[in-house]
Amino acid sequence: MMPYQAYQLYQIERPKSRAEIREADERLGRMAKRVTALRERVAQRVTARPVAAGLPPPACHGAAARGAYVIRRVP
Repeated sequence: MMPYQAYQLYQIERPKSRAEIREADERLGRMAKRVTALRERVAQRVTARPVAAGLPPPACHGAAARGAYVIRRVP
């Protein structure tokens, strides 16, 4: 085992104060928010496709079938 790995084990196993726990939770929350926003932007760009002229309209009704773009939400 490398010395740095021993320090990592120490950091994982040592008791944490309430402030350290709260800071780590806030950091994880901010990271999750950024990852979610990125995933939503990527999903919108991937699923928004122009409908080419001459192709049949998508299998939906309403304005989306007549519009220039078909947007599907990806969970």
